[in-house]
Amino acid sequence: MREIILNLFCLIFGISLYAQAPQGMSYQAIAYDSGGNPVNTHLISVRFSILDGSTSGTALYVETFSNSNGPTTNSQGFYSLTIGMGAAETGTFASINWGGNSRFLKVEIDPAGGTSYALVGISQLMSVPYALYSENTASINMKTVNTISDLRNLNPQPNDLVYVNGYWYVGDGGGGYFNYKFEDSQDDNDGTIIKPISNTGNGRWLRQYNGYINARFFGVVRDWEMPVSGFSNSEQIQKAIDFATQYNFSNSTLSNPYLGMTIYFPSGTYYIDNTIILKDKVNLLGDSGTQFADHEGNYETGYMFELDKGIVNNFKMENFVINLNKKDGVGGFHLKSSLKAPENNAGGIWCSSFKNISIINCGGNGIYLEGGDSSNYILPNQFLNFENVRVVRHSDKYNALKINGQLGQTTFLNCTFDGIKNEGTNVDISRKDENDLWSAVLSFINCSFQDSEFGINLEHAENITIDNCWFETLDLAIKIKKSTAINILNSRFGNSAGFGDQPGSHFPEGTGRCIDVENSSVNIERNYVIVGKPEKDEKFVLGIGNNNTINLKDNQFSDIILSESFGVMQTVQIIDNSITTEGKKLVFVDTSSSHINRLNTTIGAGETIFLRANMGSITFDQMTSSTGNIYLSGNSHITLQGGQAATFIKIDNIVGSEKCTYQLVSISN
Repeated sequence: MREIILNLFCLIFGISLYAQAPQGMSYQAIAYDSGGNPVNTHLISVRFSILDGSTSGTALYVETFSNSNGPTTNSQGFYSLTIGMGAAETGTFASINWGGNSRFLKVEIDPAGGTSYALVGISQLMSVPYALYSENTASINMKTVNTISDLRNLNPQPNDLVYVNGYWYVGDGGGGYFNYKFEDSQDDNDGTIIKPISNTGNGRWLRQYNGYINARFFGVVRDWEMPVSGFSNSEQIQKAIDFATQYNFSNSTLSNPYLGMTIYFPSGTYYIDNTIILKDKVNLLGDSGTQFADHEGNYETGYMFELDKGIVNNFKMENFVINLNKKDGVGGFHLKSSLKAPENNAGGIWCSSFKNISIINCGGNGIYLEGGDSSNYILPNQFLNFENVRVVRHSDKYNALKINGQLGQTTFLNCTFDGIKNEGTNVDISRKDENDLWSAVLSFINCSFQDSEFGINLEHAENITIDNCWFETLDLAIKIKKSTAINILNSRFGNSAGFGDQPGSHFPEGTGRCIDVENSSVNIERNYVIVGKPEKDEKFVLGIGNNNTINLKDNQFSDIILSESFGVMQTVQIIDNSITTEGKKLVFVDTSSSHINRLNTTIGAGETIFLRANMGSITFDQMTSSTGNIYLSGNSHITLQGGQAATFIKIDNIVGSEKCTYQLVSISN
């Protein structure tokens, strides 16, 4: 039997109330198999249980949907039922007393349509329709108050159901229904759990809601509203986040990666006066025109958003403008991995996404991803997606995007990283000290890097792919040092070497370049370079030093002058009748007269290597049954004089103990 997981478990957005009994609650969900695939067009059996007081409470009511009344999923795995309309096994739906303890919904499924039910999950019913609540309550007391403060001051009576007209004032969006639970002892959180002032023990007002949590439920205000002295928007937002992450863990019996409570922020500006801590399985969703802005005079240093200790998993943030008001040293996100006591098992942000976010007027780093160092290998930031994220920095001391420590499996899609013209670095991926670990397996796809001294700085990075990106008005588009497997593909460089025909370069005229490579391996393919005035003689690629592997292929240029490169051809020495070139394909062999019978490379079968005698003559010897791996097409040896060159192709045939050979293709003068 396949295990079935419900996406959007307990998605009771619709409440179906009937004019006559029985009444019911509409339940909609998507059935997934253990591999995360929807169960398509299939009859399944579902068993619902209403539990009393807790996830392990007594079942007040149990019903099943199977056989003739069982649901059949559609092509996306979606199905819909009405709780209360199934075949009752325990109790009756009409007899449930909704005014007593908290009620929990338990869901079980048999994918074969039989009776071998597997637990999907248990979740608290946070909202019970008024008609259901009142039907089985002997004497309901329906009341109305204006504010949350009025609710706190209300003296609770048995079976009270209260409608609050607003949080701070009538109609401000923070009101709603509350019912009173005498046995509840949860901490007052200023939003969904309210403790009466007159109550010194158990008993709480619990907010009734479906779907998203509105930030206004926690008294979060827009624009320059100041409802009470000493009010803090950041504090109220944090309470909403704390409630969401606590609810996700306490009300789900299974670790379901699809679960996560959403906190919704209606359109408007929310002034932030202190750092907000991002937590596990929380979704922050903004409306069109929703903005978080630095609160002038109160928020002086640090970051607007930081990361909770331990693993923050499945966090999502979408549709926000973050305005830092150019305040020096104030950044947007600091996603720093750290251990959580007392478990100390791991940390970092994992499997999370940021979408449709603009970070503007940055006086500090826009986004700073800081993973663990070599002293602790369990603190990675990983499996992240940034989509349609735009960062504009306004200080040459900071970066639009800064990365160091453990970071892996991360994609930046349709993102923009802009700076202040002529100064600083837009994207910096490097080690902060010798104990730092390398960042690896990162992709920048269809991104833009503009208006800065350096577009991207890579140092001690691995497996970085820059594909179909745009570089414009830069002194040096990409600077690469001590990095491995860097791929720069299908991108456009416009005025990106010494600012092209724009003023302000930090390089002497004629020495600018699009890409610097030092002690690194880089593939640079299918890019296009354009400059308004190419006669300034700027270079496309500059190889610094003699420890690079630079592969150039199929790049195009608006003017042939722009194709100039230097340092791509590297020099190697003969040691013990062999040369080691690693991935280099264009090589000077720097030696006086000597013999070579072995090539050591990392190029692939079918690839060629061009070897040129740089000083004295060199002689290649034909392989024998016991030595060498060079095949000279019938010649016992060939000799190249200074300036002559030979091309070899790598063949993956096995000859004796050799796993590959290098066959001579041509000799050129």
